[in-house]
Amino acid sequence: MKKMNGHLHVGEIGGCGRGLIYLIVIVLFGECYSEYLVLVTDTVADCIFKSAIHNGSSRLQFSAVFKNSTPPLVHPASVEYDPVERHIYWSDRNYAAIFRSYLDGTSQEIVVDPRVFSSYLDGTSQESVEDSWDLDSLENIRALSLDTIERKIYWIGETSEKAIYSSNFDGSDTVMILGNLNDPRAIVVNSQHDICFFGDRKRIVRFKLSSVSDLADFPASGLVTAVTVDFTGEVVYWFDKTALEIRASNFDFVDVRSIVDMNINNHSQARGLALYESGIYWINVNSAVFRADKDTGYNIDAVSDMVFENPSGLFIYYSSTFS
Repeated sequence: MKKMNGHLHVGEIGGCGRGLIYLIVIVLFGECYSEYLVLVTDTVADCIFKSAIHNGSSRLQFSAVFKNSTPPLVHPASVEYDPVERHIYWSDRNYAAIFRSYLDGTSQEIVVDPRVFSSYLDGTSQESVEDSWDLDSLENIRALSLDTIERKIYWIGETSEKAIYSSNFDGSDTVMILGNLNDPRAIVVNSQHDICFFGDRKRIVRFKLSSVSDLADFPASGLVTAVTVDFTGEVVYWFDKTALEIRASNFDFVDVRSIVDMNINNHSQARGLALYESGIYWINVNSAVFRADKDTGYNIDAVSDMVFENPSGLFIYYSSTFS
């Protein structure tokens, strides 16, 4: 590992391969099932896949959960799992909305639609919002994170501006949490720790959910495209797209270090980061899901047989994910 140089700023925030995007999501159910489950959304097959991790084996083998959704999956950007109601939540860049369904693909519905929220911002009534999927007029939801305790969805969107918003799990009470952002790409929240981390253009940012002005950031070489957090160990990990490195730090951005150097290991851009037990997991373009030791970056190994062409994100759920 190598030390990273930089400064800590504390204060308030100012101011594809053939056009196909995959979203890779690992979801491990440590308490509800005897086998861990892995979910993958694939815009080429236009379906969501699942895989089980059997005892004594770390290899992932995928099968389809469901092939059709309404509207159909096109460019999924982020997915997470709610263990309370057993829903999966996902966003789709083409529709600029957040959807949910059960794990078997049933009861699909739209939860958050920024077109409706934007209409409230400009004073237009909800009834006058056109109920159609006009892709040219829709805005973007780049990432989401579920607060399964307080029952809130936090999402990065482009409505009136690039900002972080929150909504109830049914899509109601949408509010802007933090605005005037540059290029936010990833977000992780945890209400038990009263904290949010997100990646913005050339910086990783932390703020308190109870006090947005209590904010700190640390510079990056380029876009921060993926973030994951070890809340028990109080370590935040992020991927720096320009440096091609997975980096880590404590919550105060002290002792920033490189964990995995993609240049040395012949890997390309990490499209998502996630943690499970002693490992950090990521997915690259035209590759499988990979794992390394989360403290040293050693023992890199592919843990899936399927190779994904152009993934977009990675998420692992297990019983202590949010503790």
